Amino acid sequence: MSSRLHNHYGENYLVEPDKGIVGKIWKEVGDHLHKQFPPDIYRDKSAINKIMQAAYNFVEGRLDRLMRRLASREFMEFVLYQYDLAAELWNLAPESGSLNDLHEESHLVSRRRALKHLAEQITLRSPPECAPIHRSSLIAETEQALLCAEILVTLCIMSDRTHFLFPDHSQLTLYKNYELVPFRLDPIYPFESADIEFKRRFTTDRKHISKCLPELTIDRDPRFQVEILDEYFSEVFGLKYQQHLFWLNHIINEVEAAPGSYPVVFYPRDKLTQGIASLGVEHEAVKRILAGFTLGLSRIDGRRIG
Repeated sequence: MSSRLHNHYGENYLVEPDKGIVGKIWKEVGDHLHKQFPPDIYRDKSAINKIMQAAYNFVEGRLDRLMRRLASREFMEFVLYQYDLAAELWNLAPESGSLNDLHEESHLVSRRRALKHLAEQITLRSPPECAPIHRSSLIAETEQALLCAEILVTLCIMSDRTHFLFPDHSQLTLYKNYELVPFRLDPIYPFESADIEFKRRFTTDRKHISKCLPELTIDRDPRFQVEILDEYFSEVFGLKYQQHLFWLNHIINEVEAAPGSYPVVFYPRDKLTQGIASLGVEHEAVKRILAGFTLGLSRIDGRRIG
């Protein structure tokens, strides 16, 4: 089935919200905060937390209303494709250590977290095939949802920095007049450049990892994993670890996306279970295999950004 979002955006394009949408939503956030907090510079951790929590609750409520309309298989297809695309672009991001490149890398990481959150929110709603809204509304609300989810991620990162990294050295400025974003959080002396320096060090370390670890590490070496895990997988799943990898690979390579849509596969679980079981795998073992990497309501109910 042809996807409306695929028809509009096409492929190989990381969607960025329209500037008008960005300005409107940030203004709503600013107006909401100004009703509760006067413009000022805040250095008390609890005061900073109250401001960020107020912003989070406001944006989360807006996103919830959007998701009631957007949640659908067609929206999930778009979200998962954008998630994979953001990962590809992150892998291609320059490692120069320049300020612009570091900001772009951070944006791609935040976008993936935002898209992951959207995918979880869609799953919670047991969505229909298509979002029951007109195409023009679908496009606008898709971009609003992307922005809201990314704002939530930004607020979570800011909260972590205040609570865990710089609890006594954080400063939040709530602006009276602002161009776009109504607030800013900064570490203060002696950590004012800590964010950038950490990101630069991380980039430098990533450049040298192949020199320090020329061979596959344990987490990426299937031969080592087989030696350790075969016995345990046989006990728990009824299949050796190597057989487990074979069937995962079979699922990935044998199922194709529908024409006219993003290269994201949707397959009924009962049909997939029957198909693998018909090839000689015990039915209960197949169910355990699929449960190991399936996102279900019991795992995400009540979940926020993670």
